[in-house]
Amino acid sequence: MIGKTISHYKILEKLGEGGMGVVYKAEDTRLMRVVALKFLPPAMTSDSGARERFIHEARAASALDHPNICNIHEIDESEDGRTFIVMACYEGENLREMLNRSVPEPDRVLDLIRQVAEGLREAHRKNIVHRDVKPANIVVTSDGLVKIMDFGLAKLKGVSHLTREGSTIGTTSYMSPEQALGHKVDHRTDIWSLGVVLYEMLTGRTPFRGEYEPAVIYSIIHEDHEAPSRIRPELPEGIDALILRALSKDPDKRYQSMDEFLFELDRIISPESDRSSVAGGDGKILWLLKKPIVGIPVLLLVCLLALLAGNSIRKAREAQKARNELLPAIMDLVENDRYYDAWETALDAREILTDDPVLESLWSEMTTSAAIVTFPPGAEVSIRDYAVPDAEWHSLGVTPMDMAFLPQGFFRWKIEKEGFIPLEVGLPSDRDTFEFRMDKAGSLPEGMVRIPGGKGGDWMPGFGRLTTPVLPSFLADRHEVTNHQFKAFVDAGGYERGEFWKQPFVLDGRSIPWDEAIEMFRDRTGRPGPAGWEMSDYPDGRADYPVSGVSWFEAAAFAEFAGKSLPTLFHWVYVASVKASAQIIPLSNFGRDGIAQAGSHHGTGHFGLEDIAGNVSEWCFNTTAEDRYIMGGCWSAPQYQFNFPETRSPFDRSECNGFRCIKQLGDEEPPGEVWDEVTFRPARDYEKEEPVSGEILDALCSIYQYKKTDMNEKVEFRDDTGEDWAIEKISYDLPYGGERMVAYLFLPVGASPPYQVIVLFPGSYAMDMDSSENGRNLNTFDFVDFVIKSGRAVLCPVYQSTYERRDGYSFYNPLSTNSDHSQHIIMWRKDLSRSVDYLETRDDIDMEKLAYFGSSWGGWLAPVYLGQDDRFSVAVLRLVGLPTFEILPAFSPFNFLSRVRIPVLMMNGRYDYTFPYESSQLPFFENLATGVEDKKLVLFPTSHSISGHRNEMIRETLDWLDKYLGPVD
Repeated sequence: MIGKTISHYKILEKLGEGGMGVVYKAEDTRLMRVVALKFLPPAMTSDSGARERFIHEARAASALDHPNICNIHEIDESEDGRTFIVMACYEGENLREMLNRSVPEPDRVLDLIRQVAEGLREAHRKNIVHRDVKPANIVVTSDGLVKIMDFGLAKLKGVSHLTREGSTIGTTSYMSPEQALGHKVDHRTDIWSLGVVLYEMLTGRTPFRGEYEPAVIYSIIHEDHEAPSRIRPELPEGIDALILRALSKDPDKRYQSMDEFLFELDRIISPESDRSSVAGGDGKILWLLKKPIVGIPVLLLVCLLALLAGNSIRKAREAQKARNELLPAIMDLVENDRYYDAWETALDAREILTDDPVLESLWSEMTTSAAIVTFPPGAEVSIRDYAVPDAEWHSLGVTPMDMAFLPQGFFRWKIEKEGFIPLEVGLPSDRDTFEFRMDKAGSLPEGMVRIPGGKGGDWMPGFGRLTTPVLPSFLADRHEVTNHQFKAFVDAGGYERGEFWKQPFVLDGRSIPWDEAIEMFRDRTGRPGPAGWEMSDYPDGRADYPVSGVSWFEAAAFAEFAGKSLPTLFHWVYVASVKASAQIIPLSNFGRDGIAQAGSHHGTGHFGLEDIAGNVSEWCFNTTAEDRYIMGGCWSAPQYQFNFPETRSPFDRSECNGFRCIKQLGDEEPPGEVWDEVTFRPARDYEKEEPVSGEILDALCSIYQYKKTDMNEKVEFRDDTGEDWAIEKISYDLPYGGERMVAYLFLPVGASPPYQVIVLFPGSYAMDMDSSENGRNLNTFDFVDFVIKSGRAVLCPVYQSTYERRDGYSFYNPLSTNSDHSQHIIMWRKDLSRSVDYLETRDDIDMEKLAYFGSSWGGWLAPVYLGQDDRFSVAVLRLVGLPTFEILPAFSPFNFLSRVRIPVLMMNGRYDYTFPYESSQLPFFENLATGVEDKKLVLFPTSHSISGHRNEMIRETLDWLDKYLGPVD
């Protein structure tokens, strides 16, 4: 179009494009003036309705003659039949461009809005409603004059057929509630839209927001806006009230005309000032004040009152500032699960806003309370953000503390008392009582930390859940043994003194005499010492680096020399704090260039040990066959190695091999079993495995089949008292054991049937819970409560071995047999499918829109069930992966992944110690038969939880359901 002449208008350049037109700058060759031409977009030329609305714009706007409304010169049509409007072309910028540059000063905003209101008042007097008032449609000329543009949606009262019934023509953020709902609108919709524009011009953001259009519309219809003065405290008095009335959801409660709006706006722009006289006309009061006996006391009283008033004003201003600045900041931090930052900010706010209900509500959401005790008492306890190791410490007080309010989450603790060794540990705030035992300065061996006794060992892939012997208190090296420390052993003749080498040397089943074995442990120059040393000495500048390149035998000999021992697997797992992987791993030495100086990284665990993850791997005492365990991973290992045991030949002297020691306290010894061999189940390598054939899988599926008999379903009770959902407790017969099972159906309040429905399969903690408490104590319910609020139904079956149906079985119990596992996996399949059978009996359920939600236990078993039940349309799985241990083919999810073709959303922790990312999560995801475009893996910086990322989880889940089940009406 550029350079062409349309009629007598030469096109100079394109100015912009909107939903109803393309605008060009042009030269009027007859009158020698610059104008703007507005055309329908080519794609809309064939739309007679669009053309009719377009022409209507010109006729409506041309009837208006006002300095704040764009001048329309004529309507014409090009040779190819395209209709265009000729209007004035103004030099300047629109309000959108102005806002993109910066938020204007309030006085400037009020002047501009006043001009817009004047122009709209003129339009309303002519029965013309703009219906698309927004910053992009308001131009400010170079001389400061406002021009309202684009009456493309203008509507003459009574000409309603131009707009299709139920449509929502306009720009979403600026629509009135009645416009967003597609209801009949009048001039009051412009008052609403102008209120939105005023709000945005003053604050820099619109009052009703959302990440997508339906969320914005929901906010416009249902939610209240934040007062603009809370965002920008310096705004003139009266602005909040003006905007509050302009943005009333009910049109009858808004300003009823632009005259009313302008009247209130003018009062803000030019407030009246009332003056009063202190003295009367006769001057008697002034005369009295001149008398010392009266004047001095009065003067003192006035000064005191002024002081009190000033203090009151100061406090009021501080409170107002706190409400305007701190409360919104706290809300935002809590909304994003940044509880530590929210807690710090709230501490300041609570000093100013005492008993503020909003603040107290946020406080209860972000904090938890606990008692803090130290032995001895009188220690100062401080905390700081774990992820920011150099952040300032925040003191909680001096022990004992009966009730300390802590932010939810994981953070660093420091406990200090004069004359005692300070403690620094990483702990979550999930306890009722925190106890810390302190040791007098100089009472412990240098570089060692007291580890309080407890149940040793914990769950780790590779050996399932270890038995948990009770360990007495012991000492552990704060950091890995350094080159400098190991040099003392070498210099003391440690490689020549047989008394330190107490363990037999066995290689490939053959016993090796000590004098022969010791020759294997030489440095690069053939001298005694670690593999990377030279001349029995470590490299220059590496004294404080962990010793590496040592065999298990060398590590054990050093421990004997130092009067210590290597940790057993139970001791190491106990102190490692594996469940804090998400916090520890990012601050540890993984994936870097080499070994780091001891203690230079900040991945501190529950007991204050340094470099427990990464840097060098750490030898442990226990055997598995002829190998020994080596734990924690090293600087060059994948991060998941921290969560997974590794075994190596005790003769191995790899560069990554290091160690730390422990030492028993007093005469109490740990149970003898902790030194025994621990059977190692190596992780399955799914890259090398092949699933069973389709024929075999068909045969295996036969064991899951059941006969669909009469269910004898019954609604045991219904509770309609909930604000967001009703609960039905349902029971029905099972196809095994003559049993009946219970399920809880949650039906959304405010939504209309037939409902989309989600069937929940919870995590394994449901096996540890005694009762579902009639649907009020359901594990993993936090995974679906927001789904009900979105308008969908949720069914929560009570599966075998959970809640009231507990039978003593646990998948992770090392005493459970393959037969136990097999029987239960079959029963769970029948529980799930029978529950879906029940849903088919109901008229208020849309069986074409059925989703499966599985978490952890309910996630890794999902392929077994989804691969056999084609009634599910979509799946959402949380904290899921393939099992790292062997399982019979008929029950292995790996074999069923090829049968899962529905869309699948996976949400996992990157540092999951149950399902490691590379060896478990990826094989699960990649082997799903679902098309690439219909499966998604979302990773959070967490371990076996998604704590702290609820909002992201909600967004991902609802977006997934909306995409594949459709949004809820």
